[in-house]
Amino acid sequence: KQKHDNNNDNDDDDDNQDRSKEAQEKEISRLHVALLKSCCDVLVFSNDAGVDLYKRLFGKRLHEAVHCILAIMSATTVLYNNFPKP
Repeated sequence: KQKHDNNNDNDDDDDNQDRSKEAQEKEISRLHVALLKSCCDVLVFSNDAGVDLYKRLFGKRLHEAVHCILAIMSATTVLYNNFPKP
């Protein structure tokens, strides 16, 4: 009986480690999405009138298509974060 109980303890430890690893992976994934959103927001807003970071650095504004794609990516990350998880 003692041997059987030890096996159950080992299985419980493995399950806890798996859950902990999954939680860490989810947190890292959440942080990557947050970083992507922040980078897109900075790039989009630095191209707005009054800021014109690209015009100051490179002599011309960021192309409008790039501006739009970055804005869509930022909005998509917000939708992804707010989508109900199973």
